[in-house]
Amino acid sequence: MIKFGDRTAVIQFCGVGADGDDAHLSIDVHAFVAEQLARASVFGMENGRRYHAFDDTTPGTSHGRPAVQGITVLIGRQTTRHHEG
Repeated sequence: MIKFGDRTAVIQFCGVGADGDDAHLSIDVHAFVAEQLARASVFGMENGRRYHAFDDTTPGTSHGRPAVQGITVLIGRQTTRHHEG
């Protein structure tokens, strides 16, 4: 668990396919603000460049999916795109 002010991230590590040639580590992030369930968003960083969406513009792949070298998780209060609440 990582806390910063009223924001909390619970990190869950899961070894997926640990016995095969395609073994990898899966990391789940569960986000909370003021002990209430919150949404989390991510962006990727590679060589100082920010990638907001993981699509065909990313420089590489991991397990066949678009990927970058670093991931940043942003945790904030629960809102929708159309309403700031």
